Amino acid sequence: MSHKLRNGLFSAVTVAALGFGATQVFASPGAGAAARACSVQRDIYCNGWCQSQGWDAGRCNPLYTGGCQCWFY
Repeated sequence: MSHKLRNGLFSAVTVAALGFGATQVFASPGAGAAARACSVQRDIYCNGWCQSQGWDAGRCNPLYTGGCQCWFY
């Protein structure tokens, strides 16, 4: 009986691990990676542009409209 229980438990753990791995394969890349897909020059431009619009600071972020993310401190 314990042999069947052990095999069943091992099978369940294996299926769970494979399921978790499959979800990670199909997951989209993190926003952090996309946000840093900018050049230093674009970050400088966005910081200046944001400040000219009345924000405290900003940086390049392609996920935002216009490619710049601005914020207040």
